[in-house]
Amino acid sequence: VFDGHAGHRAARILKQQMHSVLFQNPFFTERKVEEAIRTSFREVDKIILEQGKEQKWKDGACAVTAVVIDDYLYVGNAG
Repeated sequence: VFDGHAGHRAARILKQQMHSVLFQNPFFTERKVEEAIRTSFREVDKIILEQGKEQKWKDGACAVTAVVIDDYLYVGNAG
């Protein structure tokens, strides 16, 4: 779930990129899911900050993610 505030652009980037960044994260393939979620949020945050700075955005976003693997539920949030 991605919710933008003061605009939609940051939430749109999260929606478009978060899942790909997470699933391609080396920690994810090593089944270190908590670290993969943490580092993926940081990576996408950098993308948002760079674009926002260039284009003078005032946007922000909140995000909640859930990943189920076998019998485990991993949840991450930011914003």
